[in-house]
Amino acid sequence: LLMSDALRQDVYSPKLMPNSFKALNHRSLNFENHFSGSNGTTQALFSILYGLPPNYMTFFSKAKASPVIFEALLSYQYQINILSSKSLGWMGTDQVVFSTVKQYIEDELDYNSVKSDQMVTTRAIDILENHQNNQEKPLFLMVFYDSTHLPHFSHPAFNKYQPSDTGLIFDPRKEDHRERGYNEYRNAIDYVDSLFGEVFQQLDKYNYFDNSVIILTSDHGSEKYEHGHWGHASAFTNEQLKVPFILSHPGSQKQKISILTSHLDITATLLDLIGDNYDTKHHTAGQS
Repeated sequence: LLMSDALRQDVYSPKLMPNSFKALNHRSLNFENHFSGSNGTTQALFSILYGLPPNYMTFFSKAKASPVIFEALLSYQYQINILSSKSLGWMGTDQVVFSTVKQYIEDELDYNSVKSDQMVTTRAIDILENHQNNQEKPLFLMVFYDSTHLPHFSHPAFNKYQPSDTGLIFDPRKEDHRERGYNEYRNAIDYVDSLFGEVFQQLDKYNYFDNSVIILTSDHGSEKYEHGHWGHASAFTNEQLKVPFILSHPGSQKQKISILTSHLDITATLLDLIGDNYDTKHHTAGQS
């Protein structure tokens, strides 16, 4: 499960994400009308892993009920590795969504998200290499980057979209400020895509595409003032809710799918693809 914070659906393209597009496009299902369960990270993660609308989050927190997908992975003795550039303890996410797998979380490896993203990549590659040499257990690996969420992304090697310096004072009502802000966002996408590319190289090298379910998505999108808002968690617009959802599994082929799907469908789909016959309608609102 490969994710980067605040990736809107229209950035998955050969221009903005060439490494990801090259690795996935020819063998994956591209759900072009896919929506997050929320415009905020904590609630979106809940919708992904529980397959439920986030308004159920408080009830599941009080009940200390973990996601069905993690219960299934643990029962099948999966090796679980959850890597996140930023802390998954934000708003108690680790106490709800990840309550039963907290010991498998490695997050916020550096306070600087750009550095932390690279460290997450290095760790992910190590995990893939080590698992290839010791395949006693199947592997669930989650990678969650943060650089695309930053308000002031800066990297000397990823700055092709200019001008991009948003400065200390940013006013999205001004056209030149919006241009710099969007260029900054595209530079961050360029950087994160390079990291995805490193992970995809390892997945190819060790033939994981032949026997694994691989998903590229995001928690939520990011509006760039199309409707008078900048960023996310401010309005339920397509730009804040619509995200990439690219699915590769053994035998999958290139296909664009236009039907409406959402994060609520991910848990049911994963359970189906790992061969679990549990009737997910008892615990999720989505479908495979």
